[in-house]
Amino acid sequence: MNYVRGEFVMKSVNFKKITILFFSTAFLILIFSLIFLTKKKLYNAELLLNEVKTYFREVKGSYIVQEPIVLENINHNQPIYQGGITVLKNDHLINYEFYADAVSGQIIDIIEL
Repeated sequence: MNYVRGEFVMKSVNFKKITILFFSTAFLILIFSLIFLTKKKLYNAELLLNEVKTYFREVKGSYIVQEPIVLENINHNQPIYQGGITVLKNDHLINYEFYADAVSGQIIDIIEL
């Protein structure tokens, strides 16, 4: 601010810079917020594995790959979880492999190996 004829006058250049800086910052915050809110949240892999285990009796072992994968032929290039279950059936161990949508948690396929 400058003192001119008994009054304080704000330089218009500083006001313009502050205004541009304010709106630029607000715009960037808005863009990053929208990106964060629209980002697909992944289904909890451990919760999904526990749900799949309820489909079987006498589960002896299980696993799930925590990092989703993308397979071109399955689920239209959407991320999926891959896992496996070992069950005891008629005194024999039987292995199953499963695929599930990593976003919704929906089971896509269960395959007996």
